[in-house]
Amino acid sequence: MHETVTLQLGHCANYVATHFWNTQQSYFTYGEDTEPTPIDHDVHFRAGIGAGGIETYTPRALIYDLKGGFGTMKKVNALYDMDEGQTNKNRAAIWNDNIIVQKEPEIEVHPYITSLELGTEPPPLTTDTVRYWSDFNTLYYHPRSIVQLYQYAVNSTLSPFENYTDGRELFNSIDKEYDVLDRDIRYFAEECDQMQGIQIFTTTDDGWGGFASEYALALRDEYPKTELWTWSFERGEKVPMEKSIPRTVALANALSALMPLSSIYVPLVSPPINVPKFIEMDPTSQWHKSALLSTAMETVTLQTRMKDKALGAKLADLSATLNPSGFRNIGLVSMTLPTDSTPAGSHNGSMTTIDSAPKPHLVDLSWTGKSSEKRLFSIVKVSRGTMQVDSTPSISESSMLQVIPQRLVLSCSGSVFDAPFHTKLAYPILDSFPNIFAGRKGSLPVVSSLRTSSAATETLRRVRDTVLRYAPLDDREDLYNELSGFLSVYEEGWDSGSDSGEDD
Repeated sequence: MHETVTLQLGHCANYVATHFWNTQQSYFTYGEDTEPTPIDHDVHFRAGIGAGGIETYTPRALIYDLKGGFGTMKKVNALYDMDEGQTNKNRAAIWNDNIIVQKEPEIEVHPYITSLELGTEPPPLTTDTVRYWSDFNTLYYHPRSIVQLYQYAVNSTLSPFENYTDGRELFNSIDKEYDVLDRDIRYFAEECDQMQGIQIFTTTDDGWGGFASEYALALRDEYPKTELWTWSFERGEKVPMEKSIPRTVALANALSALMPLSSIYVPLVSPPINVPKFIEMDPTSQWHKSALLSTAMETVTLQTRMKDKALGAKLADLSATLNPSGFRNIGLVSMTLPTDSTPAGSHNGSMTTIDSAPKPHLVDLSWTGKSSEKRLFSIVKVSRGTMQVDSTPSISESSMLQVIPQRLVLSCSGSVFDAPFHTKLAYPILDSFPNIFAGRKGSLPVVSSLRTSSAATETLRRVRDTVLRYAPLDDREDLYNELSGFLSVYEEGWDSGSDSGEDD
């Protein structure tokens, strides 16, 4: 079935993943009169048995967060819940003395979640009312999916989880006591018929970067041939230098550890550096920022969960397209969104020329720089839905696939590994999704791309140069040399003006 297991490490990652899982759930269809979904749910969902013998279907996910990060979400939910009174009686039977239960003040359940449980019309969500990622979560998870780490607390000022080394030490201390792979991931991995890969959602400029690095190392030792995709979230807001430098040094350590272990490493900046006015996003809201990232991520990997295997692709296929040389595994994400007056354009040969303004909105979600993109090595393009002009479909499937490459290919030279994919399934805009796309309702046509290119050089160079000045002396030389090695494969032979199309 080519299953994928997802690891979610930290608060930011869980916001993005919650949008991802809500979208997956929306693809389920019910009733004989409903058009069958093109999505193979078994890729990301697992069948099981809940309380009372009921059949369950829950995500293949492991969700890690710090103390206070889960909000009102309980480890044991309605699918698996025993009567609480009976549970306390079972505990008391183990001990001779009476049990004294101490509880922290309970967080009030969000009205949106209450309405879902009651089957009533949910109230609209707002940035003021969404406090946790669980406030807009629409799924039940298996109890073994929920892993709370009590050693640190979310948004703590006394003991913040910001240091890369703290993350490494936290993982190793837990692994020493419990064996993390055996306790957590093996349960989900071993029930797969043919696991196509593991994807990690994690921040990399704080303690979770260290935690993810140690986790990925353990996974690579256990599953040496399995696809391991890392979706790396970096905080893009401007902060004082005393905060930005430690974040950059933490990122440098995470890059040094995670890039060699990952089949594909995808950096995503939250919020993105440049956001078009069409996107009405509150840059201080995790709910908003994560929605934008999830739209692009879910779209660009859509073909890995298609029922029709002749149309779809596995993670390994995408890796082979993006990194045929085996040396360039940094995937950069861009997304194109339509306007209500997107022009039809004219199709000329293998390229599409957009003749009139306004053009579709292009959003770079990964590393971007001031310099032009000199070399595009490979690209995976996914288009979904149809763009429209005055409510009339106007951009054909072949044209739609060219919207993003037009900006890139015109400035690049040499051969490009190009893998386009199109589906009529538009991106669903759910009631759990913020209203960030200029009032779009129901669904949204999207073009999303994942590419390897010379655009990675500017951020790699900036991180490397920061290491040279601010990293601890014991780590400075090794980090600098490793980052220089990563940088060289994206700039060598191309910054010097080579147009041969051959890699050195």
